[in-house]
Amino acid sequence: MTKILFQSPGGGVLNGADMATKWQMKYLVDQGFEVGYIYSDKRALTEKFEAFLSDYKIQSFFLEYNWWMNQELEISDFQAVSEMIKIIEANDYDVAITATANIPQLALAAAFTQRPHIWLIHEYPEGEFAYTKAKYDFISQTSNRILTANQDLSEKIGHLINNQEKVSYFYPFSDANGQVIQKEELAPRLINVNAFTERKNNLELIEIFQKLQVDFPELELVFTGKSESDYGEKCQQYVLENGIKNVFFLNDFSNNWSNVRKNDIFVNPSTMETFSLTLVEALKFGIVTISATNQTANQMVKLGYLDARHHYQTRNIREAADKITDVLKNFQTYKDASIRLSKRVIEEQKLETITQNLKISIESVKENPSAFLHHLKTMTVSSGDGLSERLEVMQKQSKLLDERLEIIQEQSKTLDQRLKLIQKQSKTLDERMVTIQEQTSLLNERLAIIEQQEATINQVKNSIVGKVFLRGKL
Repeated sequence: MTKILFQSPGGGVLNGADMATKWQMKYLVDQGFEVGYIYSDKRALTEKFEAFLSDYKIQSFFLEYNWWMNQELEISDFQAVSEMIKIIEANDYDVAITATANIPQLALAAAFTQRPHIWLIHEYPEGEFAYTKAKYDFISQTSNRILTANQDLSEKIGHLINNQEKVSYFYPFSDANGQVIQKEELAPRLINVNAFTERKNNLELIEIFQKLQVDFPELELVFTGKSESDYGEKCQQYVLENGIKNVFFLNDFSNNWSNVRKNDIFVNPSTMETFSLTLVEALKFGIVTISATNQTANQMVKLGYLDARHHYQTRNIREAADKITDVLKNFQTYKDASIRLSKRVIEEQKLETITQNLKISIESVKENPSAFLHHLKTMTVSSGDGLSERLEVMQKQSKLLDERLEIIQEQSKTLDQRLKLIQKQSKTLDERMVTIQEQTSLLNERLAIIEQQEATINQVKNSIVGKVFLRGKL
């Protein structure tokens, strides 16, 4: 039995690549492979995902690692490579699979352990992921095979590395059959089930809807995805500032499709998507679909799932509004065609069909092209262990410092309390001193009066009248 080890972008179903990985692992287990799974985000292990791993007997490993992007890798990444080497050897994994262009750790571990390595690419090396373009010398040199998330991307990567034979493709799987939409045959609405990001371009859909309201004042626009973000707030603010009515933000990502009706129109304005799972899901549901001309739309056209009536040039608000207008005016014709198409999409996008190239690649790979790096394995592991030991010492020292700081803070708190008491006592003494000073002043005033009276008496005694008066008395 061939044993496969995956490294996920994050884990669980946190993003499209993670969701694709989940179904690839299921398929491989069903095909008789044993699968291991490395993830880095603890949020990924929901109760539902843990049940999935348990059902398919997939052993999971949590490690801390980072996407390499434009930054240098951190100590935790080198530790992760060291730990992956141990995982591979302790569990005797035969093939390693990295599930995104953004993480190099397992590729290194596979080379150090002389295991074949397959790299799955979900990202076009442009726009947000332009930084990955400079990494393809490494990606190519450490991979037996590279599989991309659509055919168009495989051609681009093959050209980039100047080796088309090394590159193939798969399609990410979407389990639309495991979801349910509302069956009520109500008036069509525009719907979007994506999250709110600049790349998803939700604001453009609001602008399209704003234009459509002139001719369709009762039309509704519903966003089901998570809108709690700066970009989501920007979109909601635009609606308020422009007085656009009938726009609803459900912010209910977990129940995305269950908020959608069978007569709704799915509009996908995304500027960049390798293979949109939500678009494929809409097609599988038989929902009328309109998409901006992005990578996914281009692929859907090649597959025969979309034609010129179903996509518009990104940023062209007028073209999008015109095409949606035609859908609204001829809805039943579009709906009937979508239902017929859904049967074909469901058949052609079966998990076993779209993941077959991955199985073929696993069965055909042999020696890792960078197997010469195995000479550095012992050094890498010992360095990783050394880093772990030093980090453990540093963490203990940090803990000790935290405890000392806590003691100092407690002492500081006690000193503050004593200082407050002293200040209070000082204030009381000051108040008493003021009272004493006031009493002293009063006594001084009275003493001054007495002295003045004595002076007056002495003057009288010494005066002529006084002497006469006194003699008379004598």
